[in-house]
Amino acid sequence: GVTEGRPMLVIDVQGAERALRQDPWVAEATVARDWPQTVVVAIEERRPAVRAELAEGACLVADDGTLLDPDEGEGQALPRVVLADLDADAATEDLTLKGAVEFLVSLPDGYRQGAMITRGAEGLEAVVAGYTVRVGRPFDTAEKAAVTAAMIDAAVEEGAILTVVAPANPAVLPPDAG
Repeated sequence: GVTEGRPMLVIDVQGAERALRQDPWVAEATVARDWPQTVVVAIEERRPAVRAELAEGACLVADDGTLLDPDEGEGQALPRVVLADLDADAATEDLTLKGAVEFLVSLPDGYRQGAMITRGAEGLEAVVAGYTVRVGRPFDTAEKAAVTAAMIDAAVEEGAILTVVAPANPAVLPPDAG
């Protein structure tokens, strides 16, 4: 309803904001009148943070877990969440997806490239910088990512399995522990 020539008094700025926020790419929108003849629109855009491989195919996901668009190849360099049993309709409310996204975006920049997280038999499992990481339930995943990075930085043995299920009590299993 914001068009050139429309009287300023009849422009529904709150309605325009609501309409803009319905677009998944829009994180925040404000619309205001600047009298006598200008409408100011400010938009904060969501950016793709991870590539999620869901039941219907791959899509881009923002750091807050919002599904953006199907991935047509532009997300190949992003960290990956693989939840092939999860459909897109359920994904917006799924704690596993939210926890997986939070884990990946909380990793330091140098560890995000090539990182992948999936649902394993005992919760979330990730691969970060070549290490297998047992993440567990999708809670406290930002803290688990920080502990994972600290463990890798401590130069644990190549091929070791990192367990951050309880981030206050992490563990390192030798490479042959399976």
